[in-house]
Amino acid sequence: MNRSRRLAPILELAEKKEREAAQLFAQQLKKVQAASQGADSLRGFLDNYHARYQSAGEEGFTVKQLMEYRAFLAKINNAIEEQASSLRQAEEMLEVCRRAWDQARQHLEGVAKLVQQANREEQALASKQEQAESDERSARKAARKTSFAD
Repeated sequence: MNRSRRLAPILELAEKKEREAAQLFAQQLKKVQAASQGADSLRGFLDNYHARYQSAGEEGFTVKQLMEYRAFLAKINNAIEEQASSLRQAEEMLEVCRRAWDQARQHLEGVAKLVQQANREEQALASKQEQAESDERSARKAARKTSFAD
């Protein structure tokens, strides 16, 4: 069995690993986008809540309303911090996935180059053998002509 055929399963495995790494990266990218949208949504909600509170505050608040407002603000801010933390973790994991994908892609490229090199060497050897056979046939033909000529 020639070298390129022996390397074929290794190439297929490298291709599979690269595809899987790319899929993981894409999945993690979606998670980052979702976490980012969640954070943006919470910040938008907080801004809207502030605006409504300010317009309602022109009429004045009771102590109870003020305490409820502050408690609700604390909850929203806590949710924003948690979402920001989730976003940071998702971004860190995205970077890990990106590096893994890069590594898998580089490995695939290396294996592919090795297979190409093996194919070139096999083709060169086949050409050399063909040329040697052709030269041998020509030499036999020439030898037959000279033996008939004698």
